[in-house]
Amino acid sequence: METRIGRLEATAEHLSRDVTDLRGDMKDVRSRLDRLEVKVDHLPSKGFIVTALGVAVSLLAAVMAFADRIQALISGG
Repeated sequence: METRIGRLEATAEHLSRDVTDLRGDMKDVRSRLDRLEVKVDHLPSKGFIVTALGVAVSLLAAVMAFADRIQALISGG
């Protein structure tokens, strides 16, 4: 019985150390996540990227559609 209690106490000590280590690791993870959020806050949103890409594609399509007229205006004739 004494042996079993001794093993349980040793296991409890190991668990206590592991929990302490996990708490330290979680503090580190939280601080890293906070720094990551600060770095990501200034990036453009998905909506902005989709809108900008749509405008760029539309402008390119318009230039391609009116290429003959644009070329005539540039060449003066």
